[in-house]
Amino acid sequence: EIGELPLAMQVRLLRVLQDRQIVPVGGTSAVNVDVRVVAATNRDLAVDILISAARLSGLPLRMAGQRLPGDKLLRSLPANVEHVGFLDHQGVLEFFSAARFVVVPSTWAEPFGLVAAEAMGLGLPVLAAASGGLREIVEDGVAGLHFRPGDANDLAEKMMRLWEDPALCALLGGRGREKALAQFTEEAYYRRLMEVYEEAIRLKRREAN
Repeated sequence: EIGELPLAMQVRLLRVLQDRQIVPVGGTSAVNVDVRVVAATNRDLAVDILISAARLSGLPLRMAGQRLPGDKLLRSLPANVEHVGFLDHQGVLEFFSAARFVVVPSTWAEPFGLVAAEAMGLGLPVLAAASGGLREIVEDGVAGLHFRPGDANDLAEKMMRLWEDPALCALLGGRGREKALAQFTEEAYYRRLMEVYEEAIRLKRREAN
């Protein structure tokens, strides 16, 4: 739930949902529309699996995220993979705007998955590892597709499925944006927060009686 996020992340997500009006690009065939991922380049986020899937699929992949000290994965990327480095919030939004879909390959149990929620808010389908909170945020077949964590072959297969079906991308992206606007906006957050307060008051009154 958005209420579990630190305040700065809540504000960042709400800005995506309310301030940006990007039309879903799932149906376009423009050559600059590709696969994109925003992640820190560490083992928990399975960048090695993502790069392997890119090799298997041959699809154009663009990655954004901070290069960590001692990281060797990004030194010998295949020709179809580009790492653009660290991007600020505005840069991430612009980076997303040219994507056909977004991959979130985390292998650890993320409690929320901010990148996935932001992508959904922009109308982009999300390919998410079936782990942690991502399974709930990105419902399989609704806002995107799941793949088996750590399985490059399964990820490559799902990447190809979305790449070859722009209509499916548009459908999943539209559903994901509907969910994001219904559950992750300021109004939805306020409503759930008030429900928590009201329940706490009811429990306190029950104890007093």
